[in-house]
Amino acid sequence: MEIPIPEEMKSKIKVAAFGYGGLNSTIDIVVVSTKIAQQNPQPNQEGQSDTKENEVDLLQVAEEQLKQLEAKGAQNIITRNEQFITPNGQEGIKTFGTADFVLPVTGKVEKGNYIILGFTAQNIIQQVVLIWKQDDTYADEIIDRVLNSIELLKLEEEE
Repeated sequence: MEIPIPEEMKSKIKVAAFGYGGLNSTIDIVVVSTKIAQQNPQPNQEGQSDTKENEVDLLQVAEEQLKQLEAKGAQNIITRNEQFITPNGQEGIKTFGTADFVLPVTGKVEKGNYIILGFTAQNIIQQVVLIWKQDDTYADEIIDRVLNSIELLKLEEEE
């Protein structure tokens, strides 16, 4: 998938996105991996480098995804956040809830569910965005299978 990147950010980030779903689907799955150019940490008063400056706020990243959903017509967005741990032990943030989504072709509004999973390691942000029609038993089962199959590869230190 093509992800629009503002011109001033093109030298600072690289984005790869893959998606499933579309106009005739009752389920959308998007996986986004963003690599942020490493910033040089500034030493603090003790002479240690301040790594907090390079940390990513996953709640803020999820908020940006919600703004994109709103820009596509989503309304009445109800949101909750909690910790999410993958089956292989990686920790992240799960932002989830319900919303009224506008169908692109017909303009009809349908109630749906969404989950935004966010993970970060070093200078990489990984997201999984799941959107599906409410009261669709098959979609619920698919989402459960997706959530139970998410695994992040642990980054190996290069020698």
